[in-house]
Amino acid sequence: MKLGYTKTVKPGGKGSDKRSSYSPDQKNITAESGQDVTLTCRAPNSKIVAIEWSKDLWNLLYYQIGQFDPDNQNPAYKNRVDLKDRQMKDGDVSLNLKNVTINDTGTYRCYVAWGESNQEAWLNLICTINLSVVPPGQPGGHTEDGGN
Repeated sequence: MKLGYTKTVKPGGKGSDKRSSYSPDQKNITAESGQDVTLTCRAPNSKIVAIEWSKDLWNLLYYQIGQFDPDNQNPAYKNRVDLKDRQMKDGDVSLNLKNVTINDTGTYRCYVAWGESNQEAWLNLICTINLSVVPPGQPGGHTEDGGN
């Protein structure tokens, strides 16, 4: 079994790193430059208290207890990313990425913490998505492979 990566989230702030026994989803997606892409991800629990989407060392989106934190976002992704469903129905924490470019190629990770908002929770790595962006008209534009 693969070990998932976790980060402790305390009410009102971020915390330390840990490992968990949760096994994350892995997917490969190919898209054409200029397209909008949805990085599909579903949390195993709908009592979500925090979400972090990241690429490399940069945060793309951070949400904790009902609020988004735009101050910790990579400027290249401002106004280009949002949750597919801000209500996160049925644990849907998919990320919409608008107008992808070649520079968006890379590995995206989604961490989610679930539980009660007034208790310590752990951000669990639940999805790893490898996005490959190709020039328009090149074969292989917008495909999705479930991986694993």
